[in-house]
Amino acid sequence: MAHTGISRVRRLHLALGLALLASSIGLASQGATSPSINGIVVGDGANGQPIAGATVVLASGSRTLSTATTDSDGRFTFRDLTAPCSCTVRASKPGFFDGRLGEGAEGSAPTRVELAVGQHISGITLKLTATASISGRVAAPGGLPIAKVPVRLIMRVSNAERTYLVAGPAASTNDLGEYTIGGLRAAEYLVQLPAGQRDPAGRSTTGTKSQPEMFYPNAPTIQEAAPLTVSAGDNRRGIDFDVSAVSAFAVSGHVNGQSEDMNGLIVRLVGIGAETLSSAIATTTLDGSGQFRFPGIPPGAYSVIASRSVSGLEDLSALMTASIMPRPLGAGGTGFVSVDARSISPGAQLREWSLSNGRRMLGQTTVSVADRDVQGIAVPLATLATVSGTIEWDDGSQVHATTIGAVRLESVVGDPTLGLPRAGLATVGSKASFKIEGVRSGEYVLRVGERPRVKSAQADGRDLLGDLLTVGNTDIANVRVVLSPTLGQLTGSLSPVPGDERFMVIAFPADPSGWSRRGWSADRVRLAQPSATGAFRLTDMPAGAYNVVAVRESDSGRWRDDAFLRRVSAFATCVSLGWGDASAIQVRVAPKG
Repeated sequence: MAHTGISRVRRLHLALGLALLASSIGLASQGATSPSINGIVVGDGANGQPIAGATVVLASGSRTLSTATTDSDGRFTFRDLTAPCSCTVRASKPGFFDGRLGEGAEGSAPTRVELAVGQHISGITLKLTATASISGRVAAPGGLPIAKVPVRLIMRVSNAERTYLVAGPAASTNDLGEYTIGGLRAAEYLVQLPAGQRDPAGRSTTGTKSQPEMFYPNAPTIQEAAPLTVSAGDNRRGIDFDVSAVSAFAVSGHVNGQSEDMNGLIVRLVGIGAETLSSAIATTTLDGSGQFRFPGIPPGAYSVIASRSVSGLEDLSALMTASIMPRPLGAGGTGFVSVDARSISPGAQLREWSLSNGRRMLGQTTVSVADRDVQGIAVPLATLATVSGTIEWDDGSQVHATTIGAVRLESVVGDPTLGLPRAGLATVGSKASFKIEGVRSGEYVLRVGERPRVKSAQADGRDLLGDLLTVGNTDIANVRVVLSPTLGQLTGSLSPVPGDERFMVIAFPADPSGWSRRGWSADRVRLAQPSATGAFRLTDMPAGAYNVVAVRESDSGRWRDDAFLRRVSAFATCVSLGWGDASAIQVRVAPKG
């Protein structure tokens, strides 16, 4: 019994010794030992399964500080780090999209890890989303494979209760007629088989055969296409096309306009319903007398568009190249060149392609091809409007044109066909002037530079309510834009403080009329991820009344959905900011729904 008692005492002393040792190690991790960071990489799904073999990179700016590979449990550790540093952490693995710490919702910046001397940081979680793929086969009657034909994806994106078509990635069929398009994000896709090649000599093709444009499942028009809803990690197989050549016909006509305006003008033939895409069934140039001709056109309904520029939405991951962009025949090796591109979430950019010579013109009409050549189409040509004016600071100080950037007009309703009309600034006294040419008819919001500083705007002495500018067929001059040098900010905390679940704070206009009609930039919407204590900070806010609310991170990308904003407005804190104001508020968390 005595022996047993001594053993218990010794075991107690040993346990205390181990506890003290562990405590000393813990203290050392906060003091004398080299700093370290550890965490886990998991899948961005309901189960959050650990991902082994992922590469994790710790970086400061563009400089890589350390690299690690996750083990079988998805865990990683960075050891012997140099501190202090403000670092970002990202993970990657083939078959997944890259993941960055804190980067989940659109508009949210990656979270920085602030590593102090001797500090040990643990519990970091990185999420990777699996890529998806679509595959199938293209075959002629009898099952004969059709090789080396392109298959393209068109993504359907919802934004402010409207649906947009976004040009996506493409692939060519192999010798067995098979294709696979991988690296896809979760979205709704249309699968397109573009029309076959035309006779490049421009000869009459009446009665000849041509491969028509098709959309899955063997639909002749984009309106009849069946969308494919693809989730993360999906591999959609069997998306096949059965192709039968059809009789093809010539479409010809002329453009009505001044000869100097028609020189080198591009004419495109686009399927009805696909006018917002930058691709075309066929593209050609006008001859010296304003005539155009498209040979080998299959039956269908089309728009004939004559212009010097074309714009459309493209998938950021598609790497759209000149080989699948509309290229004018006989216009040299470059044809259309990209003049501007702007990232438009989710996962898309608005790109404009243009010819540099001559004034911006536009002509458009529709044509139907049935069972014969179509001749004598008349396309009226009109000169597009010019918008010009001046920029000034509200305190009268000098405007430095090079530091502000460009002036641009964004379609209020996000119409891709209106492009991104823009112009640089030229210093005139203490002000700056601008002249935007080639503006199509429509409603626009005025943007100056990349920060939302427009305090007031007038055209011919009339206030432009909400920076709204309506452009018709005539030029608009004498636009006066006043900028504010100071922007507001909101700080605050969540009530109650969140637990393990991740949230985002969203600020958006309190007036619902500012939700749908916000242009591409949405410069009055702000997002921020609160800290572990629930603290948040929103910056670069123009004056106005805002609703501020916290939502679950998985819902934060829904701020473009007006119905979602209506629902969470009931739980929002309303705050009014003046130019340069700072305010501190408490924000509630909107319930799930």
